[in-house]
Amino acid sequence: KYTIISSSSNGKGVGEYGIHVQDGNMDMQVDKGKFRIKTNGDTLYVMSDVKIVFNVGTSSITMEPGQITVQAAAVKFQKA
Repeated sequence: KYTIISSSSNGKGVGEYGIHVQDGNMDMQVDKGKFRIKTNGDTLYVMSDVKIVFNVGTSSITMEPGQITVQAAAVKFQKA
């Protein structure tokens, strides 16, 4: 177990860290293997060498190397 929070520029621990759960649930689980989420500036990266699955109810988006599968009763694309 380890927690490292520091500034990469001076190493004096001036980085920021926070978890705030007022009520309800928060779960993170890694039984074996990898779990990685990182940021570079304002960009959030969720990475996997094998597969990423997003589930909401009966709908899902599965991302695999070379293929993205969307399963849903309806798929809606909305112009911004």
